[in-house]
Amino acid sequence: MEKTTFKEGIQLINTEKIDAKKLFTSEKCDAIQINLDPGGKIEKHSTEEDVLFYIVKGKVTASIGNEELEAEKETIIPCSAGIVKSLLNTGDEKASILVVKLK
Repeated sequence: MEKTTFKEGIQLINTEKIDAKKLFTSEKCDAIQINLDPGGKIEKHSTEEDVLFYIVKGKVTASIGNEELEAEKETIIPCSAGIVKSLLNTGDEKASILVVKLK
């Protein structure tokens, strides 16, 4: 059994307002942690996998397809493969999102 901290994760994005690292990968899923500073945004994109967004901390607006959802900590947002999505930190503090990609 292994553990991985955010500090040890594989860097995926590191910009002024976004810090994203892969914490786990297997044949069945990937786990990624995204930290968004206020105003930080993951731009519109789609994936080949179903995705679950779990808001660990903060407040975000998730655009999933044609819908916009306000979500705060301890909220999960599912998104099917092929659907265009984006995340925006609309709060006053850093938001932390656990992303699970199901393969």
